[in-house]
Amino acid sequence: MTTRVAIVGATGKLGGIIRDVVAAEPGFEVHSELDSRSAMSELDGADLVVDATTPAVSIDIVKAAAERGIDIIVGTSGWSAERIARVRPEIEQAGIRAVFIPNFSLGSVIGSALSAAAAPFFSSIEIIEAHRETKIDSPSGTAVRTAELIAAARADAGPVAAPHVDQRARGQQVASVPIHSLRRPGVV
Repeated sequence: MTTRVAIVGATGKLGGIIRDVVAAEPGFEVHSELDSRSAMSELDGADLVVDATTPAVSIDIVKAAAERGIDIIVGTSGWSAERIARVRPEIEQAGIRAVFIPNFSLGSVIGSALSAAAAPFFSSIEIIEAHRETKIDSPSGTAVRTAELIAAARADAGPVAAPHVDQRARGQQVASVPIHSLRRPGVV
């Protein structure tokens, strides 16, 4: 049996990689490739939706998959536990499977876990993250999630020391952790 995959965000960097992997994998085929101009009806007939969009539209993609009874893999960052809880009733009512993966990079996932493991041993922590200039979200969902993991790991130690955070150049605070975001050409 062939699994028909609808890729939403197919024209983006991650979406293109997913398209190539699905097309090359035996037992899978690209059913449809959606972008910001596509109608959700293009999901119809798919067995699986892969969402590689942006945090602003990802929730609509999850709801559209649930309405159609299609399982979904969400590869879009920005999904907090609270946000997942908002769509959980629709997912459960539809009886679909939904997997939320904030970052497909194993190295990034390990880096976030190691940051959380080390967090209780440092009093001052800041995150500096860099991406290509076309990355839309800033800070990235991965940086936000890492800050949340750091804050949770420091629950007993208290918030990190972040002097002068009232100055704009000190980064955006997420869960009391300053995040500095760089968007530059040539960053992979």
